Amino acid sequence: MIKRLLKELLGTFILVFMGTITAALTNNVIAIAFAFGIAVIIAATVFGGDFNPAVSLAKWIKEEISLKEFGLLVVTQFSGAIIASLFIFLLLNGNNTGLGANLVDASLSSNAGVIIALVVEIVLTFIFVLTVLVAVKKEQIYPPLLIGVVLIGIVIAGFYITGTSVNPARSFAPAIFVGGRALKEVWVFIVGPLLGGTLAALVDLFLITD
Repeated sequence: MIKRLLKELLGTFILVFMGTITAALTNNVIAIAFAFGIAVIIAATVFGGDFNPAVSLAKWIKEEISLKEFGLLVVTQFSGAIIASLFIFLLLNGNNTGLGANLVDASLSSNAGVIIALVVEIVLTFIFVLTVLVAVKKEQIYPPLLIGVVLIGIVIAGFYITGTSVNPARSFAPAIFVGGRALKEVWVFIVGPLLGGTLAALVDLFLITD
């Protein structure tokens, strides 16, 4: 279990570091999407693992992991993400670049914007987690590549509304360093992905799993 948690820590670090440092330094959606997609391919290929509390939640709902394993994985994922954000913060000398934090699009009205952002995160996480759950069962495909490509598309799809999270750890880590609006809105990027992961697990259980 210790080796598994260390792999989870390093994999989450790679995902959050590559993705959010790109988001911190550029607003180019293609660059950011590919950074996250390639990062998850690297992490999944080298270490295997979830690297995302929403994925781990889905596996727990499906009884693929125990409650204890779920708790340990989530703590490890948040730890890896926080270390990555701290590293970026130090590398950039504390400059206020946003550290790749997720925000609800400011052009939307405050109340409607939060609801729209929440729905977008639920839907996109549902698609992503369902892909992860199904991909690992399909022997004719290479799961890390499929998951990475799907993540690229998902980041592009949600970028101009939420910056695309689909991962509570990825959003929480930069928010605690940036503070302000990022920390105020971070609940959207925790609740949305967890609900999306739950829906993905239920659909997999009742519609896809034999």
